Formats: sequence, C-alpha cells, structure tokens
Amino acid sequence: MFKFNIGSAVNGVNLSISSSEALAALEAEGFEGFISLRTAKSSTETTYVIKVEDCEHPAGHEEAVFAVCLRLQQDAIAYTVGGVGYLVGPKAEDWGGEFNPEYFID
Repeated sequence: MFKFNIGSAVNGVNLSISSSEALAALEAEGFEGFISLRTAKSSTETTYVIKVEDCEHPAGHEEAVFAVCLRLQQDAIAYTVGGVGYLVGPKAEDWGGEFNPEYFID
C-alpha cells in the first residue's frame, strides 16, 4: 500500500491543486486501487493524505511519483510504501532530500 502527502499549494498559493486533481495525477502515472483520501493541514499548506493499493508504472514508483510532481508542479512528494518512507521530486533536496517521519501526516 502507498500513502501520499500531496500538498495543495503551487508557488505559495494554498489550494491551487484540488483533491480530484491530485487523484487524477496519481492515476495517470499508474497508481491504482484507491483506498482513501482525507484533507489535513500541515505547517505550510493544506495536504491531501491519499492511500492507494498499487503502482503499475513501468519504471517503478519513484519515477511515477517524480512524474506526479511535475504534473502538479510540486517540489517534492513524501510517501510511504509498506512502512518505508520516500521523498521524491525535482526539488526534494530543498526539503532536506530525505523522508522525515516527523513531517509526514499519517
């Protein structure tokens, strides 16, 4: 199972991305088996906490998440797979470069 924290802000504007846009981007990149979606507030923006079952992207989940970041104009996306955390995106280094469980909304 995959659990994502996808921020709604683009260029500092909160709620620039809707939950349906976040789901559509995940589906477009091969994530499937929607389980749940809830909205939470992080210290910086409204965040979509999304759970899906699987990823069918031919290059693997990290490449798929990178593509989701580009689709949604996100610096990085934090997510877990089977309890292992990842931070992936074109500007992941600007956010520490590594998954930090202290900031992850479970």
